[in-house]
Amino acid sequence: MSNLGTHRHFNLRSTEFRLTILLFLLLWVYLIIRAFSVFYIHDEIVTKWSYVIHWNPFPNQGAIDANNHFLLSLLAGFFTRLFNSDSMFLIRLGSILAFPIYFWSIFRLKYLFQQKWNFYALLIVLTTSSFLIEYFALARGYGLGLAFLVFSLQQMICYFDTDSKKALIGSLLGWLLTVYASLTLLPITLIAVFFLGMYTVRRKSYIWILPVLMMIIPLGYFVEYSFTLKDLGKLYYGGAEGFFSSTVHSLTKYVWLVESTWVDLGIALVTGFILFAAIRRFWKTKNLFDPKLLFSIFLFVGVASILGQYWILGINYPEDRTAMFLIVFFFGALFFALDDLKSNKVVALISIGLSLAFFAITMNFTHSMHFVTEHLDEELVRNIPLSVNGTPPTTAGRWNMENDLTRELNLPLRVYQDNDDPHDTLVDYMVFVPERRPGLTDLYEIAHLDPISGQALLKRKKFLKRTKNLEVEHAIISEVEYQIVYISNLEGPMVLRCSGKLEQMTELKEIFIVFSSEDSLSKQQFTYEMIPMIRNSKISDSGEMNFDFSYAMNALEGANSFAAYIWNQNGEELQGKIKLEVYAIDE
Repeated sequence: MSNLGTHRHFNLRSTEFRLTILLFLLLWVYLIIRAFSVFYIHDEIVTKWSYVIHWNPFPNQGAIDANNHFLLSLLAGFFTRLFNSDSMFLIRLGSILAFPIYFWSIFRLKYLFQQKWNFYALLIVLTTSSFLIEYFALARGYGLGLAFLVFSLQQMICYFDTDSKKALIGSLLGWLLTVYASLTLLPITLIAVFFLGMYTVRRKSYIWILPVLMMIIPLGYFVEYSFTLKDLGKLYYGGAEGFFSSTVHSLTKYVWLVESTWVDLGIALVTGFILFAAIRRFWKTKNLFDPKLLFSIFLFVGVASILGQYWILGINYPEDRTAMFLIVFFFGALFFALDDLKSNKVVALISIGLSLAFFAITMNFTHSMHFVTEHLDEELVRNIPLSVNGTPPTTAGRWNMENDLTRELNLPLRVYQDNDDPHDTLVDYMVFVPERRPGLTDLYEIAHLDPISGQALLKRKKFLKRTKNLEVEHAIISEVEYQIVYISNLEGPMVLRCSGKLEQMTELKEIFIVFSSEDSLSKQQFTYEMIPMIRNSKISDSGEMNFDFSYAMNALEGANSFAAYIWNQNGEELQGKIKLEVYAIDE
């Protein structure tokens, strides 16, 4: 028997149903195109190399970090091996396939609504928010987590409404996949499973409490792993300024494209309205498991969970992507409240209009709305010449993003070395945001500016003269972890040109060329630059990798020696040769 009483619920006309299908197809095609056209963000690159190429889809595998979104790592690793390719689309395919689950799960809530405009408002608000849906075209677990979150809620509603045991199992599996996709949703998952257990006991379906109790094992494992992350300082994302400052403001600027005290006031008033409507409905039904109350309950329990984690465990308030679930709960609670009060369609139509307008403003095929500063224009790396004063140019950049873009474009291997410090002014070209180091413009000019991210390709106004001092050449020694290429005194700034060939290479072989400088007596290290060869250049069909690049070594105060060596991390079988040329720099 249904728990929804005798309310009349609307039916979609065939035209409306076809328009809904068309909306889904247009949005899905949009996301598929973005998966091809928008280059990686930094976290995707980390995921690709640490958890997909080196397949580590379970807790405590590989580098222990919150960056490992396990379900995404599992699916991406499967697809790359199935199709024998590490293409950007395949890395993101798991997220793309989650969008139909997300859309279908929201659509399935249709039968709960009395008024179609409230249903359409919920559907359009949650599926046309660029901030929410762009994660269905990125290799991050947030899209997958959102999809299974809504699926699990929909199955819970079906279970509470019809007592379907199939829906109970569906919900339990959905919640398990939710937390496997995004560990940030673990507290919500624990609350949901407890809620399912309460309802099952209330219905005296004691045999069906066993599947609920079985959830303790995997969820307990995830809880233990979460505390491991906390102890290691890996739950770093978020803020401690306050719930509104850290959480709410980080959402409003992406959902409504504005941060304002007036928006805060509006959210507080709407939340008060939701609370009033929830209390009113509970007073009328006396049913805590009323399907129409579920979004409201999760909204307030979710906020209480965030506050409790901060006050009791010292875990930061979640920000932007780690707090996206609140958007789903907020709008779900709002439109169910409006529908229950049989409000006219004005609010729903305004919500639909604003959502479509915001989508029209933010939709694009070039960059992430949230990670706009990480956009990399191809010209930032294409405009770097092959040679400067007879040697490959020395280059600097940020993170590993330029390296991966260079690799994707099949350009010559370059070392985008660190350049955050004031003394980092030796390189010929650097990819950087000029405003971060205003003094750079004294020595560098802008060769190309990325209009989206503000990053620039900076070219030295006057290339530094370099004089060749020596040259050494070695055969690569196989199955040896460390092979010294050259060690010498560090008497001044220099350019190290490194060229050669690696053979018998595969994507799983972690081979690094390392440059370091130190105080030979105290062993204090001043410079340490590790070039991951496989992540900077593609391998030929024959398993060979040819390389020829330059690295700028600064002579920092206190550093009196430098070394160049090969690090074969796992002692892999390897062949090839390496040549190092040392050039003194005349500043």
